[in-house]
Amino acid sequence: MQRREERRRISQEEKRKQVHHVGIHAKDFLLVPNLLSLSRLLFAIPAVYLIVTSDNEANDLTAVILLFASFVTDVLDGVWARMFHSISDLGKILDPVIDKIVVITISFALALGNRDPQLPLWMLGAVVLRDVIILLLARRVLHEDHHLFVSSWTGKAATFCIAFTLLSYLLDDFLAEGLLTVLPYISVGLLVLSSIDYFEKYWSVRHKRYL
Repeated sequence: MQRREERRRISQEEKRKQVHHVGIHAKDFLLVPNLLSLSRLLFAIPAVYLIVTSDNEANDLTAVILLFASFVTDVLDGVWARMFHSISDLGKILDPVIDKIVVITISFALALGNRDPQLPLWMLGAVVLRDVIILLLARRVLHEDHHLFVSSWTGKAATFCIAFTLLSYLLDDFLAEGLLTVLPYISVGLLVLSSIDYFEKYWSVRHKRYL
């Protein structure tokens, strides 16, 4: 019984390492990783416009190039931050928030636009519901406990799979038949897994004083 309690305490301590007190400074906006994060919006906005305005191969390919550039900056900002020690709390907020803005807006464009095929509405609902819940929980923890969630592998895996799914809907003419049927289910499965992970982190932070 004692060993079980010790393992439980160790597990909780490991989870606590994924949060820390927040310190945001104005100069952090000029850090290269944060500028790269903001640049994703510059790629995503014209991509959404192309997706919504017309459904043709040329526009879709252009949108894919823009979105691919946006996803590349998502990788580069993290690599740059680690290589050049430019990690900041502002970046840890900007990166996931901008990811969610890009993913949600592209999902809306693919689900509600006059397109064939359309992104399933149930996947759009799952994406929006999960991201809204996570943002509300993160805001509460940040406001009341002054802690900041750090992205986990489950969240990154879910984001990558969703991004791949969204690109696949723009490249459906070049993909194997049936792939678009499977990808939304895989994406939602990873969304559920990442949501459970975030709930565990939230529970750990909110109840840390009682352990």
